[in-house]
Amino acid sequence: MKMIKFHLTITIFDPFFQKKLDTRWKINSVWFADYDLFMEKIIQEMDLNDINKFKLALFETFKSDLTYIKVTQFVDWEILEGYAIPSADFNVSSNIIARCIPSRKIRDKFFEYDNLRERYFVKSSFVFYLKQH
Repeated sequence: MKMIKFHLTITIFDPFFQKKLDTRWKINSVWFADYDLFMEKIIQEMDLNDINKFKLALFETFKSDLTYIKVTQFVDWEILEGYAIPSADFNVSSNIIARCIPSRKIRDKFFEYDNLRERYFVKSSFVFYLKQH
């Protein structure tokens, strides 16, 4: 079974503002647009503190990939209207998900580390569990 990726949407995009954001804004700017049973099981294992740390780690991982397009219409040096196009959703690999999970206990429950490839993979027992549901 192929590992189903989940979508990560980050709502703060301007690199200038990224530097000005406090931790709470970074956490709140990350949300999960579309995730499946795989992510639901992992998130259920985390408490609110772990979820916040997870979101902050995801923000820090993807902040350099963020794009921001801003369009503003000026008339006589006054802003008439403006809008921003945020970045697209990100598909996050199982390796990045595992690395961003703050709790080693949760990480070890769902992922195993491959020393040869130096990356995390979903445990085969968990894949079999997902196939049954």
